Amino acid sequence: MVSSPQKTAAPAPAGASARAMNFKPVGGWPVAATPMRSVNLIVIHCSATPNGRWVTSEDIDSWHQQRGFARNPALIGFNEPALKHIGYHFVIYTTGAVRIGRGRAEVGMHAYGYNLLSLGVCMIGMDRFSLAQWDSLRENITGLLKSYPNARVCGHRDLSPDVDGDGVIERWEWLKECPCFSVEDWLARGMQPLPENILADPPAPSPHPSPGERGGVGSLMRPSREAA
Repeated sequence: MVSSPQKTAAPAPAGASARAMNFKPVGGWPVAATPMRSVNLIVIHCSATPNGRWVTSEDIDSWHQQRGFARNPALIGFNEPALKHIGYHFVIYTTGAVRIGRGRAEVGMHAYGYNLLSLGVCMIGMDRFSLAQWDSLRENITGLLKSYPNARVCGHRDLSPDVDGDGVIERWEWLKECPCFSVEDWLARGMQPLPENILADPPAPSPHPSPGERGGVGSLMRPSREAA
């Protein structure tokens, strides 16, 4: 949830697992994350990891480091300074916890050709997400729209080229399926998910899988220094 820029969030608990379980900003985002640049687009992504698998911002940061992404040190401030490479602005864990990646003042690396004026929100999973994740996504997007009332909210796949020029991005035109649900339909339903996109009884956080098992975000990215 996003609130007035005068408030600051409580510090995140020490330790990655505690932070991931409990860090959901209550009382507002840190001051450094308040609007400091023009934003006209909010892009929803998925991590393209198996549904329910425990994946963290640190994992994504590592994947984005491998792709050559880098944050501007001058803008990091106290917005997760240990994450030097992550391209998203927000990551929503399977528990519903929300982690800040890049601050809103930072240009992201998550939507090729659209990064300059956009924010990126990543849901951990493939095509089914926990009710806690859906609740957090609704709160996150609702709050961001208060700061950017004219921003368009879309899925990553909705930014694919309109090959036939009919004004509609059809399935055959998608460059990828991310976030694997229709953001337009989700918005039309009052930000309520379809049953087939709900992950029932998500597993508790677990130790990281081996690097060879992770896959995920990297598979969604175009081979470029700027995320597709």
